[in-house]
Amino acid sequence: IMHIKSMYFLLLISLSASSRVRAGGELNEELCSRDNQCLSGHCLKEWHSFWTGVCCECETHDDCEGKGISRPGELPKAFCYQEEGTKKFCSKWKHGKPIDGNGYPLHLPSKANKGPDWIRRFIHEVDNEPAMSQVWHWDLNNQPEGTTIDVNETHVSIPLYTQTLAGYSRTYHVFGNEHETGIATSTFMSNQYSIISTKAYAGMTEKYHTLTYDGVLPTSRADRIKEELRNRPAKMQRRAEQGYKVRSYAQMGALIPAKVADTFLEAGQDQVHLESLRKYVKGLLLESSTIKVNHDNFWLPSWSAEAKEALEYAKSYKSIKSENHCKHFEDGYGIVVTDTHIEIPLNSPWVTLGGETATSPEYHMGFNTGISIAKYDTEKNSLEFHYKAYQQFRYYADPEEDRSEEPIQSALWLAQFSPEHPISDVDGRSDQYYRLEPYWYQGMLASYKKIPIDYSIYDRGNDICDKKVREKLSGKWDDAKLEQAQVQETDNVLEDLMDLHSLMQILVDGAACSNFMKADFGPNTTGFGTLEFFVSAHLILEFDPHVTEEMATKQFWDDWDTFYKNTASI
Repeated sequence: IMHIKSMYFLLLISLSASSRVRAGGELNEELCSRDNQCLSGHCLKEWHSFWTGVCCECETHDDCEGKGISRPGELPKAFCYQEEGTKKFCSKWKHGKPIDGNGYPLHLPSKANKGPDWIRRFIHEVDNEPAMSQVWHWDLNNQPEGTTIDVNETHVSIPLYTQTLAGYSRTYHVFGNEHETGIATSTFMSNQYSIISTKAYAGMTEKYHTLTYDGVLPTSRADRIKEELRNRPAKMQRRAEQGYKVRSYAQMGALIPAKVADTFLEAGQDQVHLESLRKYVKGLLLESSTIKVNHDNFWLPSWSAEAKEALEYAKSYKSIKSENHCKHFEDGYGIVVTDTHIEIPLNSPWVTLGGETATSPEYHMGFNTGISIAKYDTEKNSLEFHYKAYQQFRYYADPEEDRSEEPIQSALWLAQFSPEHPISDVDGRSDQYYRLEPYWYQGMLASYKKIPIDYSIYDRGNDICDKKVREKLSGKWDDAKLEQAQVQETDNVLEDLMDLHSLMQILVDGAACSNFMKADFGPNTTGFGTLEFFVSAHLILEFDPHVTEEMATKQFWDDWDTFYKNTASI
C-alpha cells in the first residue's frame, strides 16, 4: 500500500508539471519534467531532483550558438553560463558578462614574475579623427621586374605572391600622433586561412622600411641588447648559438599550450565595434557602389603627398628601422581573388584588419581595424590605398621595460567612424581565454629564459638555412599548416604540442630561411623571441598551402634599397 501511495504521489508531481505546459511547450513557472516541455528543449534537473526540473536556455556550451568557441572577428552567444541562484543561459562571454574597467589580463611567460599586463579599452574622442591613418602609393611605372599591375575604369588587378614596392605615410593618432614615412615591400595573397578574422578573404604581407620619423626614435631596447652583447663572453655567445633550438622549442612549449596568441587577439579586438563597422560599410555600398573621388571622409591628401614623396627619399635615404605587418581584407565588399590575381574595386570601401610587429629598436605588437579604399591616378599611373583604422591595439612585450604609463601604453583604442554609429559603452572583447591567473605550468615552462638568446640568427640566415636544412624541411611546410588546422580546442598540453610538431620544426629550423625578420635598425638586435615566433607562425599559416614554402623562404624583402638607388643613378 505504501508503495502504491508513493507511486501515486510521484505521478501527481509529474502531472502537475505537465499541467503547466502552455501552447508551444513553454512552462508556467518554468517547471518541467521533460525536455520537450521547454521551448529551448532543455529541462535541467539537479542531481537531487529526478522528476522535476527547470526550463533553461542551455545545459552545456554545445547548446549555444558558438558551441563554446568565440572565433576571431566574431562574438556569438557561445557559452552556457550560470550564476548562483539563476538559470543557465547562453552568453557572449564565458564569464557571463563583458570585461570590466580593469581590462583584459595578458600573461606572458617572459613576464611570469611580474603579474599580468592589464589591457584597458579607451575611446579616442577627437572629432572626425581615426585611431590611425595610412596611405600607400604605388608608382605603376616603376615596379620590380615581373610585377605588372593592371587598372581599368572600375578595378585594379594585382598579381598574387609577387613583390610590390610602395611609398607609405602613417600616423598613430592615439599614440601622440606618432608619424613616419618610408617604403613598404608587400605581396598580395589569397587569405582564407586567417588567424585574425574568420571573414578574411584576401590580404597583404608587408615589411616596412622607415625613412623618416617625427621626433626622437625610441631605441632603449636595442641599446640594451647592444650593451649586453658587448659584455657577453665569447663562451656565452657560443652557448646562445648552440642552444638556439633548445631555447626556441622550450619557448614555444610555454607559449602554445598557454594560448598566448589567442589572448593577444582577444585583448586587441573589440568585436561589437568591428561588427558595427561592417554594417556601416555595407550600408554605404547599398547606397552607392562607389565613393566620390577625393571624398573628405575617406581620402587622406596630406598622407598621399608624403607617401609619394617617400619614393624620392628612397633614392638616397637609408632605412632607420623595419617592421613586419599584414593586412586582411574581409569578404563581401567586391574584392575577387583568382588563381593568379586579386581584383579590387576602385573608389569602393572595404573592411580591413591589420596585424603589426616591431622587434627592433622597440618591441611591440598590435592590431588595427578600419576602412580601406583604392584610388587610381590616370595621369600619373599610380595606385593608392587610403586606410583609416578605428581600432588600434598595441602591446609592449619587452619584459625589461615598463610601458604602462600614458600616453604611450599597452592598450586598445577605439575611434568613432560615424555619428550614426556611436561607440558602445559595453566592452566588446571576447573572453574565451581570459584568465585572472596564468596556467599552473606557465612559470615552470618559462625556464627557457635561462638560455641566452641568439641575436645573430637573422644576420646569419644563409649560414643557418643552408641547402641541407632546406632539403630537410622540404615537404614539411604544408604539413605544418594542416596540423595547425587540426589542433583541438583543449587544455591538454601534450596534445597541443604533439599536434603542432611539424609547425614547431618549421618555425625553428626555418626561421632564418627568409630575410623578412632581419632588422633594418642594425645587426644583432633581433632574436627568436616571443614576437618573432608569432610573426613567423603567422607568415607560414596565412599563405595558401601550395605557396607556403616559396613565400616563407623569399629573399626580396630588402631589395627596395638597391632598386631605388639604381633608379637614382639612371
